[in-house]
Amino acid sequence: MAAGRPHGVRHVVGPRRCAQGPLGGPDNGTRPVDGSAGTAGPATGRRRRPDLRPAGLRVVPANPGAEVSGGPGPARCPAPPGRGRGRRRVAGCRRGHRAPEAGISCGVLPAPPRIDPPLAAPFIHSPSAISFRPMSGPTTAFITGATEGIGRAIALSLGRQGYRIGVCARREATLELLLTELEAQGIDAAGMPADVSREEDVTRVVDHVQGTLGPIEVLINNAGIARLARLDDLSLDDWDETMATNVRGLFLVTRAVLPSMRRKRGGTIINMASLAGRNGFIGGTAYCASKHAVLGFSRALMLEVRGDDIRVVTLCPGSVDTPLIRNQDMLQPDLDRILRPEDVAQVVSDVLALPPGAMVSELDLRPTNP
Repeated sequence: MAAGRPHGVRHVVGPRRCAQGPLGGPDNGTRPVDGSAGTAGPATGRRRRPDLRPAGLRVVPANPGAEVSGGPGPARCPAPPGRGRGRRRVAGCRRGHRAPEAGISCGVLPAPPRIDPPLAAPFIHSPSAISFRPMSGPTTAFITGATEGIGRAIALSLGRQGYRIGVCARREATLELLLTELEAQGIDAAGMPADVSREEDVTRVVDHVQGTLGPIEVLINNAGIARLARLDDLSLDDWDETMATNVRGLFLVTRAVLPSMRRKRGGTIINMASLAGRNGFIGGTAYCASKHAVLGFSRALMLEVRGDDIRVVTLCPGSVDTPLIRNQDMLQPDLDRILRPEDVAQVVSDVLALPPGAMVSELDLRPTNP
């Protein structure tokens, strides 16, 4: 909607307009009251503009609460007779205003209709899909576990789409390489080494990223480890380390970022779970337990924050060709058939490209022919 135009009203060409806007402001762009323009309307002398909406597109009113009339013409507010100085009160406006002409309804128009893209459009596998992402300016995305595998692919993908990229990882050397690569491509990036299971590390890196790049609006909780062994051979240290990174880290990072999202009344949190969070496998007692916890955490969090227009999305990929998979003796997938990190990064872009009022709460991602 053009700057300076009152919310919920679009301009109509005509010599005489209602002088007072729906919220008390000037010139609300109402339809002419003297019948000087437009095609013939009802016998009241008011005129109806022709329907200029493109054919073949699904049109949804920008204000779904407005009363929309049928037929080819634009919507009108109902205008029951009023009292006092012979004027007619205009219904349908939040505070109501009065037309300057005695006995004449100004026929307020609703806001311009929003034309929804085809349902498949947000899932087009190309950078152009980001055109449907609502952005008033560059958006800051923060990715944990970002130096290899899925996290690295997401950081590069979102950076190329115009996001500012905040990253963290345990190893400083690989983190510096990633930041150098991002900056070489002209991507605004910031980050520092951090162990997400340590509260002081999380606080420090979140403050650094938000102080450098601005409030975090997209959080990708990707950091995770896998200590695979049958229960008889699984050490307590391996169990504790798995839970500390995969569950405690998820909690600490989300808790640190959430206040800024609440202040902005919006944001997207994407938690990286796994199909192991739905199924078990031999040697996966610790890992499967941690990913089941990610699913439970995400489901509860979604209910807590959706009232603040914050989306919580849980991705459950199957086997992905990452160092985590390649370094496991117990897992021997066909590396030519399993998912690639870029596949997961594309799905993240698709999820972020959804309209702001829609989300996918959980998504299973599998190779087509494993």
